[in-house]
Amino acid sequence: MWQIKEMMALAMLAVSAYTDIKEKNIYLMPLIVPSVGAIAISVISYVCSYGTDESEILVYDILLPIFAGIILIVIAKAGIAHMGTGDGYLMAALGLVIGIRYNFFIISLGFIIASVYAGAVIISGKGRHRRRIPFAPFVMTAFVLALFNEI
Repeated sequence: MWQIKEMMALAMLAVSAYTDIKEKNIYLMPLIVPSVGAIAISVISYVCSYGTDESEILVYDILLPIFAGIILIVIAKAGIAHMGTGDGYLMAALGLVIGIRYNFFIISLGFIIASVYAGAVIISGKGRHRRRIPFAPFVMTAFVLALFNEI
């Protein structure tokens, strides 16, 4: 089932990265469909898990990602971290699809890649003051690098 969730996450990130680059917007429908699918997979795993620790599936696959996603959306809405609301929704949906632990790793790696890119733009002198950088392509790059690392 993990491979199904990885493919759902990759499709979600590809669509979000494309729309973030082209239209500077992340749409909710490509985020909702994989999130609902991932919740359905987690609920089926929860129901079908006999003789294992069912609370771990419930906590790590559904409850913690929802809680972390709500925090990210509140931070994005408050404008504290100069992160768009769409990026908050993307991180919340990604957490539901791939889980909280893997999501934090992907977000951290995405921030590192985005920082390297921003530093290169600043050093080259091609960046304007207060230029907005789409974050979804860096999250997708981080996810693909993490997938290659698993291989």
